[in-house]
Amino acid sequence: MKQPFKCVIENRSALLALLLISPIMGCFGVPAHASNASGTGSGTLGVCTHSLTKEEAGLVRLGGLEWIRADVAEIPGEYSFAEVAANAKERGIRVLGILDIWTLKWKWDFGLAEWENAVKSSVIRYRDVVEAWEIWNEPEYPSNPLAPERYQAMLRVSYSIIKEYDPDAKVIMGGGLHLNTGGDPWLARDKAFAKRLFELGAQQYADGISFHAYPWTREVTDWVWNKYDESLRFYESLTEKKLDLWITETGHPAQFDGEDSQAKYLTKASSFFRERGAEVVFWYELRDIPKWTTESPTFGLFTEALKARSAFFALPTKFIGVNYVSATQLYDTPTDLVSRDFVRFRSDGINTVVLVIYWYRVEIARGVYDERFIDNVVRVAGLAATYDIRVMIDFHTSATGDEAQTNPEYVGAGRSLITRPEIASAYLTMIRWTVDRVRDLPNLWCYSVLNEPRYLPLGEPERRNWTNLVVNASNAVKTLDDRPVTVSLAESFFDHDWTWNPRLLNAIDLISLDANIDASSNKSDHLMTFDEYQTRLANMTENATRVKKQVVVTEFGYDTTNSTLQAEEYQRYIDMFESTPNLTGWISWNWITGYDPTIPASELDQYSLADPVTGAPRPAYYVLCKTAA
Repeated sequence: MKQPFKCVIENRSALLALLLISPIMGCFGVPAHASNASGTGSGTLGVCTHSLTKEEAGLVRLGGLEWIRADVAEIPGEYSFAEVAANAKERGIRVLGILDIWTLKWKWDFGLAEWENAVKSSVIRYRDVVEAWEIWNEPEYPSNPLAPERYQAMLRVSYSIIKEYDPDAKVIMGGGLHLNTGGDPWLARDKAFAKRLFELGAQQYADGISFHAYPWTREVTDWVWNKYDESLRFYESLTEKKLDLWITETGHPAQFDGEDSQAKYLTKASSFFRERGAEVVFWYELRDIPKWTTESPTFGLFTEALKARSAFFALPTKFIGVNYVSATQLYDTPTDLVSRDFVRFRSDGINTVVLVIYWYRVEIARGVYDERFIDNVVRVAGLAATYDIRVMIDFHTSATGDEAQTNPEYVGAGRSLITRPEIASAYLTMIRWTVDRVRDLPNLWCYSVLNEPRYLPLGEPERRNWTNLVVNASNAVKTLDDRPVTVSLAESFFDHDWTWNPRLLNAIDLISLDANIDASSNKSDHLMTFDEYQTRLANMTENATRVKKQVVVTEFGYDTTNSTLQAEEYQRYIDMFESTPNLTGWISWNWITGYDPTIPASELDQYSLADPVTGAPRPAYYVLCKTAA
């Protein structure tokens, strides 16, 4: 979908129930008409891109995307596949290269010999980077269609060259046959094109076949998914040869029905095509390029200015990470120590860190904000971006009764946030000041605007005031940055205190829970055993699914100097999390770095997954990493 096009938008109501997947799979891994069975593909996710700078390559890795799809071409001043390939190779990103009119520098009156030369030079130059080659893009494009006979000849030549110079590379035919084009006749033309291709025996010159899937409706109903299935069945009925199924474009513009709708489509599409055996599913596209999609320029996971949309955070990547805590809460840890930790995290599959922001560290005196502190936070978060690690900014403000340890002196106890309007106003001002300074971080995932808000006993006036504070804090963030907002909630208090309060849920984008577990016989009333917590967590995620909210455990851990015991308890946590449906991720409390070695060991945080003096991981860290892997 690289040429400008006229899209057809139609509103349709659901006509049919979603078709069940047959246990017998057809030639493309879709429900079969024929009896020949094929295995399902990996369903790996990739993204289409029209550039790949070092920053963009970092964002691809940050999203957990393994593949990119890009045109093999050099257009001076506009586009360089050489840059794309170099940055992909540096980041370990797999590449699907498109050989098409871009490769021929937009020369439409080319001959077969010219095509052969272009393919040969491209394959020889990039065979150490490109793992699969897609032959053409949308060959039945209305303004410049290719005749099936011509495409078959090009495919035959391409296959011969690719297998000669890079025998392990995959050749993908079809160029993105459409599964749906709304009310436009393009789908019918694609089906006729494919029918003729298979009559010519084109399938013998390919390892896989590619399709493009777009709803072209503002509301994505069951009609769209049924249409995709219907088209896949038609195409697979044309051949008995097993061809790998590649979805080389699917997407939905944010401008149709908002970012949430786009994110929901991505979630559904990735699982839909994975269930149908797709080898790779490519989202269109990484970044908005308005000149290529003139009428619907908001397909990107990122805006043109590289601002992440909700769809980026809907990528099916588990948030596995640590609360990354500086010993002095100043994030003044030397860069070499932070880099040491982040290199380890990246190598071990840790993809998320929470940076804990204490109010008194931001506001050092009433109305006076510490620029050096926030510069250190930005420095640490920026280093995380270098290693493809997402960041949550956690305003870890004590909001519980008499607790005051995270608050400026003039604030006092946490209850002041709901009993003194001027304190609530000061808190919102601090949030806005901080957000304004961190919002340009490319790897910023989410904000948590309050830590475990509760007030015991919690009556209706207190509940209303806490809810008002959360709503206002969320709005304070959203006026500056539209990234997701949450609140760190103690699960043991959630049902009791909040009873799925709709105002609270409307103010947050995801539910962030702390795991308050104590296996001892004399545990506190607000703590639970593992069995109790597992039951509650399963109920939480089930209810959250109904209200369309993700659930992430953003604090769990075990406070002990006994590293063997800590690792055993971590294994219990991980077993529980992995068996809980719809849980988006789990983030440990904590990893502490940057301690002064002169501090007595008795004063070190026993929750830490790292020895605070040496920085060496404790065994529980490797338990966490196993789930990341």
